[in-house]
Amino acid sequence: QIPGVAGSFSKGRTGDDPLGFALQAMVMRRLLQRYVMCCGVEDGNQSTLIRSDAEDGDRAERLQWHRRHDLAREEEPMLGKDEFNEADWMSDADDGRCRSPSRADFCKLSCCLLFAPLVLYLCIELFILNIVSHSFQKWALRHPDYIVSHLFLAPTAALESWLHSGAGDAVSLLQLQAEHGKNFVFSGMVWMGTYEAVAEMLTSPQARGDYFGNHRLYHSNLPDVRRSRNVFLPTLSDKAANGTGSHEAFRHCFTEHLLLNPDVQRRQADTTAQTLLDDLARDYRDLRHASSVDAFFVSGDRGLTPFVSKYLHYVMFGIDPTDYEAARSFEPLCSGDGAHAWRSFYSDGISGYYLWPFGALAPSEGGAIEKVAAIYEASPALRHLQSGAQFNMTRRELAALSVAIMRMIAVQSFSKLMEVVLAASPLPTYPSTGGVGQTAVWDKLDLSDDDEVQQYIFECTRLSSPIPTTHHVARKPFSTLIDGEMITFPSGTPVALPLSLANVDPSFWGEDAFTFDATRPELRESLLAFNSVGDQSAGRECPAKALVMQTLAEVVKLLGRVRRKRH
Repeated sequence: QIPGVAGSFSKGRTGDDPLGFALQAMVMRRLLQRYVMCCGVEDGNQSTLIRSDAEDGDRAERLQWHRRHDLAREEEPMLGKDEFNEADWMSDADDGRCRSPSRADFCKLSCCLLFAPLVLYLCIELFILNIVSHSFQKWALRHPDYIVSHLFLAPTAALESWLHSGAGDAVSLLQLQAEHGKNFVFSGMVWMGTYEAVAEMLTSPQARGDYFGNHRLYHSNLPDVRRSRNVFLPTLSDKAANGTGSHEAFRHCFTEHLLLNPDVQRRQADTTAQTLLDDLARDYRDLRHASSVDAFFVSGDRGLTPFVSKYLHYVMFGIDPTDYEAARSFEPLCSGDGAHAWRSFYSDGISGYYLWPFGALAPSEGGAIEKVAAIYEASPALRHLQSGAQFNMTRRELAALSVAIMRMIAVQSFSKLMEVVLAASPLPTYPSTGGVGQTAVWDKLDLSDDDEVQQYIFECTRLSSPIPTTHHVARKPFSTLIDGEMITFPSGTPVALPLSLANVDPSFWGEDAFTFDATRPELRESLLAFNSVGDQSAGRECPAKALVMQTLAEVVKLLGRVRRKRH
């Protein structure tokens, strides 16, 4: 596309000159000088070294001179450089000769050399993500030590888990099953898609990695890595799965102080907790609540989400829900006054501060998290904590763990499940739902029958799991069927356990697996939504399951009565 070049190359290819190739090489050298390293300040028509086909004769003469001089220089290598004078063949001021490369020219070339690999990398990554994602991940997970796997698997997994908004929900996973079979690869993990496989893993000791569901975590930002050690429970392996025993010790400390302490049961039954429930009932009467975008579910200072945060913080930590001075410490990550801060610190999705690679780009959140951890340390629940003999967990470590648990799991999952059981969020659009929604069932419940109310909550949870995926890391090589082919993956492979998918597996639940049926037999014993099979697990069942179920049942009955009075 450079003017005048095509003609000269044509002459070199078809001419009778036996040195045509040498002439072409010299032309290319000059073109590189002109178009890559040129400083761009010469006079005249500087856009080309050889300006037009009309000058072909003169050009050929100059090239012949250059050829003779190059041959002479090869024969007499000791000739000084000053014997070669380019002005002999480019003497015109407007001839367009390029000056020697300047420092700026070398900087330009360095930038090209620097960014060209980056552009190439991004192009390859986009190609993998959009064209061959499943095939590439299936290969890379089998060969994790290959350089290509190191370069492209982690970013492909991160982009896939975030760009696909339905990552982890049963409807999206059912589409992947339709394409690849019961098991498949997605977001850098092998997904086991049957109820039996997931149930077996939930009731067995689990090795863990730095993952939350199918999201990879940024290790340096996990609690309390920067100060002491990692205490984040979802990433710690069970002792029976080659763990150190830290998971069991830290879990025991968390549950003993924040869930099983007698003060927790006392606060659940006192007047402060009852006042929060009464305020929730009043807000339900006063505010629109037909869908999850109505005021009862999105208001900053009234309705469901402030209730969930205040109630859990009061019952678990003993933090006064009217203490707006403490609540203002939640504000650095949000906007609004203290009343809004109780909600907004926890309601913006999984914090990027904990996730790879975003955690490396969000250091500012660390200061806000430190302030919240300080509130937890000073709370009645942790104020008098003494370091335990086993693993010596400190008050600071428990506070840091509590911030991550409350922010990433407790408040958001509880709020999401509450929206489902209160019929504000519709059930996923499964292939066949039977046409029965939550509202029709809720309005007919016997609110005095605790078992019936809990069955309703369990069925809502089965069809819309608040935490759709958990994980474990394979401790030995394993084989599974994907795309009709038995594939073996090495030890250390991350394996996703899709609770949402297993909870609607027709091979276990029957042909009506997608139908809402609160009278489903063995629902309580078979549900996988709390990281367990019913009440059976290998020590990783949600530690707050009892508190969640008690609170959900109380709210369903309370607001159910409000609904019936209005109608």
